[in-house]
Amino acid sequence: MRLYESAEFRLVNRITPQHRQRGQRDQRALHLQRRRRPAAAAMATFAEDCLPPEGFFESREALFKSINAYAKPRGYAFITRRSGQVNGFTKVIFACDRSRHRPSSPERPRQRQTTTRMTKCPFSIVAKESREGWTLKHRQDRQFATHNHEPSLHPSAHLVLRQFSSQRDMQIAPLSNAGLAPKEIQTLVRQSGSF
Repeated sequence: MRLYESAEFRLVNRITPQHRQRGQRDQRALHLQRRRRPAAAAMATFAEDCLPPEGFFESREALFKSINAYAKPRGYAFITRRSGQVNGFTKVIFACDRSRHRPSSPERPRQRQTTTRMTKCPFSIVAKESREGWTLKHRQDRQFATHNHEPSLHPSAHLVLRQFSSQRDMQIAPLSNAGLAPKEIQTLVRQSGSF
């Protein structure tokens, strides 16, 4: 059997009469081309120790910095997914930064076919406030301990890991007030080793 006789080849390279003028492939064919790896193969690429260790923290900020410092070399980052009051204390669910999803708009179709990094990743942990401080715990169900995507190759892929600390902001403010261009400030920050 020749390559062009296979059913998959014909489906992928099928051109409808409407698309012949523009030379574009059928949308179903593009969808098949984009589906290269199954989600199960992506989940296998994370290390077994991707859940941060349970523990106690003095403040919510210290907890957030600690879990993101743990996640950074492993190829993901945490965001605050949900928080609320329970018995007068705060309960926070920290989730993978790729857990969000694009809101759908059923009343009108999208004009542009945009892409997103969001995958509705279920990976998450729970932090609970008490009188003494904050306690970090793993969620009960095993689905919350696995990612549905590959780890990122570089920490700069995560917005939360690219944010400057308040100490770094205090170093940048005088440079900006001195009239340095943002490009020069960025060069100085990179040379000092913050990225």
